[in-house]
Amino acid sequence: MVTMVAHFEVSPDSDPDRLDRRSRFHSGSSTSPVSRQALLEKSSEPLSFIVFVPEWRDPVTPALTRMEASRFLRHQLNIPAFEHEYRSGSQHICKRDEMYYRAVHGTAVLFLQNDAGFAKWAPTAERLAELMAAYRPSTARPPSLSSPGPAPIVPHQHL
Repeated sequence: MVTMVAHFEVSPDSDPDRLDRRSRFHSGSSTSPVSRQALLEKSSEPLSFIVFVPEWRDPVTPALTRMEASRFLRHQLNIPAFEHEYRSGSQHICKRDEMYYRAVHGTAVLFLQNDAGFAKWAPTAERLAELMAAYRPSTARPPSLSSPGPAPIVPHQHL
């Protein structure tokens, strides 16, 4: 039995191979890793993971497929490409006008929760609306850059 009360936000790398490895969320010693799935199965206390990953469908990533098939998936929110932005991980060294960038791919937000976690932190309509509002590109800033990450579909621009 695992005793852990926790609510995590997880945002693994956007590289498909690293995403697959890190989507398993190993914790504990290097010789005895515990997966996110195992933690959810064994904990009787409230446990919740909100996982943000690129919504890559062509080809679909094993990490996304695995999480979508989890019996602990309580809700999935898909945020369309170009309708949300990210803050640069280099925010401490980049120029202010390069701090935010539009995602050129959709983002899947997966709520993985055990029963106690769902009872405590359910993804209600109000909470989901707040999350969508937080992701919406700001109108107070100039148009952001496009995502530097890989994307399966990129609109062509004619010069």
